[in-house]
Amino acid sequence: MSVYVGSERKKWAVHEKLLTSQSEFFRQALSSKEPRVITDTPSTSTPGSGTPDPDSLNLPDDDPKLFAMAVRWLYGVTFAGQCEFQPVGGDGPDVTVRDYMALYVLASKLEIEGLKNAAINVVYDYYHSGIIVGEKRRCPDLRDVRFVFEHTPEESQMRRLLVVSILFYLFNRKDKNLSGNPGGLPAEWEEVLRANGSIGWELIKMLNSWKWIMGQPCPAMTIKKRCSFHEHSAEGGASCDD
Repeated sequence: MSVYVGSERKKWAVHEKLLTSQSEFFRQALSSKEPRVITDTPSTSTPGSGTPDPDSLNLPDDDPKLFAMAVRWLYGVTFAGQCEFQPVGGDGPDVTVRDYMALYVLASKLEIEGLKNAAINVVYDYYHSGIIVGEKRRCPDLRDVRFVFEHTPEESQMRRLLVVSILFYLFNRKDKNLSGNPGGLPAEWEEVLRANGSIGWELIKMLNSWKWIMGQPCPAMTIKKRCSFHEHSAEGGASCDD
């Protein structure tokens, strides 16, 4: 079947059974007896035809780049964990860590649990794999964190992973004077945290759950396995060892 994505209606031919086997979103959309079209715009016709296409789906509000990543994953392509840190939707040809955060948002909309977990793996590896205690860590960009918080529910595992990544960065930095700002914090952190109180609240809740006590030695900080940030629904099977 045909799937048209974005305002430019970029077309993909995807096997219907593949979509419905992985996604409750697509199962519901394709079970309708009406013409199988999802759109938020008046136009539901195929380009140049002027008539509705009963075997198509329209996703006009989604990013073709992200949908291309989703389709590759559906057909068995494993994501690589090495990413260059560039803006989501930028002009560069490389897929970035920010793209994987946005892919998680798309996977949440499409209700594809495995794709959400795959995106989690890449972001986890970007911030935590190969890091030795005391080593300089990658700094989460809070503008990316804000994007995730604005497009996911409170129980989102990507939110939880990013909050952990922020705290691990704060407590493991070698260089305490990055960028010359007060406390050595990146400039955009103040802007984002003042504007989005939910991020600060999640940071406080996470710190409280660690149960540190003043005057007692701080325990060694170790990140849990990637699997602890995955979703495992009844249909998704048992938890993994990843």
